[in-house]
Amino acid sequence: MNDIQFETRLVAATNRRSDDTNNFVKDTMNKIRVLRAADTAAKPKPTLWQQLTVRPLAQRMALGAVAALMVSVVTFTGYAYAIGSDPISLIKRWIDGDKVKIEYDGRTFEHGKARNYSDAAVTAFAEVNIVTGLSFRAIDGMQIPKNGIEYVGLPPSMNSRDNYENPYLATITATTDSSITIHKVFSWGNKMSPSKDLDETITIPATQFHHFVKGEPATTDGQTGKLVMIFSNKSTRHDIATNKSTPETNYFSFVLTHELAAFKEASYNGTPTKAEEQALYEPSWGGLSNLCFNNGADTCNLDNFAQKGHDGLFVIGNGASKQANSYNPEVSGSYDPETSKSSDAIMRNIMGRIVAMDSTSITVKTSSGAEWKLMYGEADRATFATHFKRPLAVGDSLAGQIIQSIYNLNSRTIPHNSIMSMQR
Repeated sequence: MNDIQFETRLVAATNRRSDDTNNFVKDTMNKIRVLRAADTAAKPKPTLWQQLTVRPLAQRMALGAVAALMVSVVTFTGYAYAIGSDPISLIKRWIDGDKVKIEYDGRTFEHGKARNYSDAAVTAFAEVNIVTGLSFRAIDGMQIPKNGIEYVGLPPSMNSRDNYENPYLATITATTDSSITIHKVFSWGNKMSPSKDLDETITIPATQFHHFVKGEPATTDGQTGKLVMIFSNKSTRHDIATNKSTPETNYFSFVLTHELAAFKEASYNGTPTKAEEQALYEPSWGGLSNLCFNNGADTCNLDNFAQKGHDGLFVIGNGASKQANSYNPEVSGSYDPETSKSSDAIMRNIMGRIVAMDSTSITVKTSSGAEWKLMYGEADRATFATHFKRPLAVGDSLAGQIIQSIYNLNSRTIPHNSIMSMQR
């Protein structure tokens, strides 16, 4: 198994009386306080679902499919299951119009009043959201270069909607040094693909199976028979030394603390036709990482990628119709990841400060210390300076997206027609 050290904490406990469980709850609740303190100190960020609605389609698919995105700042809060306590004091329900609202350990859940969920189903649903958040962290962490390897998204030539597989519940049936065998029992659905029972056994290479117990990376020793939730992620494995890129599927396994029946009750089982039939959900769930998209060596501030309030580097039009745009018309008209199925290029985010300029380019230094040379020369900069009444200068911050072949990911010189968007 890969020894991947993610800073993850699964905050969940079972509803059983035991010293181990009592100690686990105390430990996890301490971790919750640390996470909440960090979240309070940090500037609020848009939820995952808000971000999905504003990203380009290719990125929305990648985010939703957890293809290569979302470790360190995913925001979520934890829960502790009742240990011999009166559950009424921990779970509160009330009707609000067509909805039933549920408060549980500082988290709010909702469902249509025509539906009914047991306490176990509510807390199982909370656990699913926690491990989903942890899976975002773990998958996002794969982007960070380690031992000469980094992972980025699949290019259009290798990608399709068929590459996405819903998370599923499974039991671990066998483990060896080289492989893990699991038996799939239940697919966790969504609006496009409702939940359903499964009956399939697969064997996964141990190097591509990443296992977590109580939110911590763990071996699979002694894990046979455990119920786990598994998230698969198809991405591009890039060997930095050889600049070789190959597709690879990795599996992220999280040991669960509830019974299968509770998860089935909580799962999405059909599209509601009325508000009062809305399935169980958590409105405030979600969070984002600050790792740069498909460029995990660097960090990016999402606020710097919003077009409003920033100066786009590409000034187009003439006379009164002249306007600045963050998106390069030379690229946006020719690159469409939805139609360019033969393309081997992916989008990558970069953000940093200008450290040098010459007649043909500007050099941007990012958080990792890497220097990206963008072919944006004097003529472009003169047009930009005239439009904004302030020229680009050393020290200015830039953020944007580039287009790069998965077979040339080591290059730090970006041609003009590969700068997809950029803004000051």
